[in-house]
Amino acid sequence: MTPPRSGTTVTAFIDYVDYYKAIGETLARIAPNGVVVVAGWAIDLNTPIPSDGGMVGIGSLLARKGKEGCRVRVLLSGHINGPNTDAANWLNSQKGCAAIVDDRVLLAGCFHQKSVVAELSSGTVAFLGGMDFGAERLAAPDRAPWHDVQVKLEGPAAVDVFDTLADRWTTHQAANSFAHFALPRSNAKAVPSQRGCVAQVVKTYGNPRSNVPLTKLRPTIPSLTASPFLSFGSSPNPLAEFGFAPRGNSSIHDLLVRAIQSTEEYIYLEDQYFVASAEMARDRLLLRSLAKTISKPNFKHLIVLTCGVGTIQSELLQTNRRRRALWDVLGSVHPDKISVWCYKNGTDRCYWQHSKTWIFDDRFALVGSANFNRRGLSHDGELGVGFMDLSAGTGNSLPFPHDLRIRLWMKHLSTPRRPLLRDQLIDFSGARKFWTEAEGSFLARLDVVNGDPFQADRLLKVDPAPPSAGFWEKLFVGAGRKVQDLYKWSVNEQQNFANQWDYVLDPDGS
Repeated sequence: MTPPRSGTTVTAFIDYVDYYKAIGETLARIAPNGVVVVAGWAIDLNTPIPSDGGMVGIGSLLARKGKEGCRVRVLLSGHINGPNTDAANWLNSQKGCAAIVDDRVLLAGCFHQKSVVAELSSGTVAFLGGMDFGAERLAAPDRAPWHDVQVKLEGPAAVDVFDTLADRWTTHQAANSFAHFALPRSNAKAVPSQRGCVAQVVKTYGNPRSNVPLTKLRPTIPSLTASPFLSFGSSPNPLAEFGFAPRGNSSIHDLLVRAIQSTEEYIYLEDQYFVASAEMARDRLLLRSLAKTISKPNFKHLIVLTCGVGTIQSELLQTNRRRRALWDVLGSVHPDKISVWCYKNGTDRCYWQHSKTWIFDDRFALVGSANFNRRGLSHDGELGVGFMDLSAGTGNSLPFPHDLRIRLWMKHLSTPRRPLLRDQLIDFSGARKFWTEAEGSFLARLDVVNGDPFQADRLLKVDPAPPSAGFWEKLFVGAGRKVQDLYKWSVNEQQNFANQWDYVLDPDGS
């Protein structure tokens, strides 16, 4: 695990517009001989970025930097049902740019890291969190924006992010085949800030050597295009290319466990899915720790903001079933200490709640790309950062995690009918009264239906009928077929809810 780094300056963005503006400003500061590395689950090259008084697509902006002499390197996920080849091909045709579709993933897995790192004359700047480049994430006349959180790191922890992406780049055989597209280690001087946070960069990578059948390396596939950068394909020694994580990495999971166990009174969580599997990353340590913390006599409340069932059902197919499993562990003993919320349909404030953010006792926070599910904590490539502000608490200043929670609650809870002031949200317990479904609120409560407490056998919607025998081909083109071939399942086994969940929807990579 990467050690904690003191003196790291952290800035948080809770809107895509502000994040994209910061990216434009950062790219403008890169010298002609500088370096920028982008990692994404996907990239929309037409995503508008403010630049020179106008708006420029992120693809054109990266190409411009490449022509100026900047080394532009892009790592895109090679998940089999959306391998990003068109974007990578275009980037590889631009001077100074090189892109890799990285499919060194476990069966049905992906690289879910969302990061931009720039080497500036002043030092390394790194962005990470839940934000990819996508125009659909911005507000439009017929669509509300997505909600998400991304942080900028300056100082020692930013170099750790650079090295994380460099590890992936330099161990990929395509990058090694072309020395002129090498990515050197960061040589920036990471000068610690005197008033910065203690920050720790954490990751998830599945274990390629695991004996668990569902974590076998994905069967190799032919190169997806003729570009030499695009596929890990038929590497003679695929495990050698897992040099960045030869036995996986569970540091996001491990840091979460320690933070949960150390919590005394409050947890605020924003998570896209908020579901549970029979096991969460090898064992139930995370769920047991969370349940034990909730049971502490002094623990007051866990507030969760997640997506409504209808928003994510097309992805998970078993949303209610898996949320009930989570409630059986967390809410069955102390239901009065938990409340689960989502945005109401039709609000202009948020279309999709995509943030993956934890805040503990207003003192420690973890922001990243990993969702609260087994896939995010053990299987896919994920990136996050935990941080604590030790310099705050003097004068009128608040610890950075506390300030972030207030900003998030101001966004979610302040409405035209009930505008709120910052001071009203400082105290966690006192501000809980503003979490309401009352008319004019943007939010709906998921764990209470018509005033009745959550019951394990019902939710707002029930699961649909089991997916048809064509489920694998329709939803996971290629990957589902490989699962069937690998395990030689019968039609009944293909339609089994547990098989679909455990082997494709939420696999275990430990």
